[in-house]
Amino acid sequence: MQKKRNYRNYTEFKELDESNILRYVFEPLASNMYMILEDNEALIIDPNVSEDALFLLDKEKTSFVTILLTHEDFDHTSGVNWYRDKFKSKLICQRLCAETIAITRNNRPLLIAKVMNDRDKTNGSNDAKHFLTDYKPYFCLADKIFENELEYMWKGHILKFTSTPGHSPGSSCILLDDRFLFTGDSLMKDIPVITRFPGGSKEDYENITKPFLREINDDVWILPGHGERFQKKLQPNL
Repeated sequence: MQKKRNYRNYTEFKELDESNILRYVFEPLASNMYMILEDNEALIIDPNVSEDALFLLDKEKTSFVTILLTHEDFDHTSGVNWYRDKFKSKLICQRLCAETIAITRNNRPLLIAKVMNDRDKTNGSNDAKHFLTDYKPYFCLADKIFENELEYMWKGHILKFTSTPGHSPGSSCILLDDRFLFTGDSLMKDIPVITRFPGGSKEDYENITKPFLREINDDVWILPGHGERFQKKLQPNL
């Protein structure tokens, strides 16, 4: 009999570099959560549930967590309430993202379940069933919402938010100290951006998001929602 896997264990920890940005990978869709710790506070981008991350937060005696979302998809929001239940917190995201995640039915893990079902058919496993058993419906309420742009200070760091629709209506990119750009699913290395899902718009991506991304300095590090980091100059198809 196959041993049940709790979806909370579907995470892999990876440390990036001297920037002190930590990455936790949610395996079912290889989605990235990023975390920065400074002075007993944490900045978390696109949270997933991770016992490893929680262990480090507790070890560092974290007193406050600021949570940022690049967009509203389940695999980038599923850990929001888990961290908020454990720490004082603030949630920041684009307006359409905030409106979407505030409604429970919008947060169903339909895509993850489909991917896992396909894997189960290939591997003879039963992970999708266990995952859906562990899943609990949720909604999230944002504390700070922006429309097109937002500049926000965190522990002396400058965060610049820019709405980047196309993959989803509430997508945004977050530039940290003009050095690191968290792009969610709006830019990934050698992975085409998906605009065909409900709410996606190829027109918005071509006319709004691509021009923004082209203006980003070539030496900025891209920290995508899926896959490894890369410098913007290595993405020649923008």
